[in-house]
Order: sequence, then structure tokens, then C-alpha cells
Amino acid sequence: MAKGIGQMAFGRLIMPVTFTHGLARGFHNIPAMYGDETVRDPEKIIDFKSGLAAARKGFGYGLYDGVTGFFIQPVMGAKEDGAVGFCKGVGKGIGCLVCKPAAGACGIPGYAFMGIYKQVQKFNNASADNRILAGRMAQGQDECAMLSELEQADIERRWKEYDVAEK
Repeated sequence: MAKGIGQMAFGRLIMPVTFTHGLARGFHNIPAMYGDETVRDPEKIIDFKSGLAAARKGFGYGLYDGVTGFFIQPVMGAKEDGAVGFCKGVGKGIGCLVCKPAAGACGIPGYAFMGIYKQVQKFNNASADNRILAGRMAQGQDECAMLSELEQADIERRWKEYDVAEK
């Protein structure tokens, strides 16, 4: 029961992270779904620092790409399909003007929170690896204590031979 309560509490803490990150990614992907070829690839978030960088870049590029896309999309459409392409470009431009700044605005908390989450995950994984390593070392020491002095000397001799062969 305690484990279930802990998981439920963790779920409530992580909910704003996943919601804002998902919202930012959704707004980011909408223009690509209706054929906008100017959508930038998302930044990879691996820790807190990269999360802040992704939030900063996402907001800046979201505003820039949204405003410029409003003007560029009709021109690109007119070059490809003439008057019909211009009309499609106007629609894409309006989509750029709405979705890309929204993705940038939602990305500020979304990417920053995701960076914090990834940093905590990294810390937890490192501490788990350290606990495993400490357990293996303790196991080795216990098994070594059960060996006779002759067996210990033989193992030590073989390790020295292995070390010399490696160099």
C-alpha cells in the first residue's frame, strides 16, 4: 500500500512536467502535420542545462519562425502552385503564427521541467549503479575471505600476469 501511495504521489508531481512538455511538443508538431517544411528539429534534453537551453531556443525560434512563417509561407506556396499555393500558404502562415509561438511559450516550463526530471533520473541511476558496484565489491571480499592463503596467492599471481600482459 505504501508503494502505491508513493507512486501516486510521484505521478502527481510528474504530471505538470509531462503535460507542459507534451503540450509544447504537440504545438511544435502541428505545423509539420499540415505540410510546413520549415519546422525545426526539437532539441535533445538530457539534463537541466540542456532543458533550459531547449526552452530558450524553443521560445526564441517559436516567435521568430511564427512571425516570419506568416509572410514566407504564402510566398513559398505561390512559387510552387501559383494562386492556389498562395491560398494554401496563407493558411499555413496563419498556422505558423498561432502554433509556433504557442509551442515556444509552452516549451519554457515544459522543457525546463523535463530538464529537471532528466537530471533527477540521472542522479537516481548513478546512485543505483554505485549501490550495485558496492554490493559486488562486498561479495568479492566475502568470497576472498573464504579462500585459503594458497588460493589467494594464486589469484594474486594470475592478476599480476594479466596486468603485465595488458601493458
